[in-house]
Amino acid sequence: MHDLLYTFGKKLGSQGSHRLCNHKGVVAALKKRVGANSVRGIFLDMSELEKKLPLDRCTFTEMRNLRYLKIYSSRCHRECEADCKLNFPEG
Repeated sequence: MHDLLYTFGKKLGSQGSHRLCNHKGVVAALKKRVGANSVRGIFLDMSELEKKLPLDRCTFTEMRNLRYLKIYSSRCHRECEADCKLNFPEG
């Protein structure tokens, strides 16, 4: 049931750009700041990223409507030591 709700939520979220679930859309929003003003939620599955994602300190400043940020790995359950692919070089 949970998977069905998750899939349904992803389809609803993909209809508008308020919630970003697709890792390509998330990366575009974070790197290029595409549609940054309209983003309300980001769900970033780190296991879908192929390489490191360098971010600067101003990455989230333009996302004034951002209310929910979830960074997780679907390959790793509870206490898993995963390689973090996010990089904040300035802090």
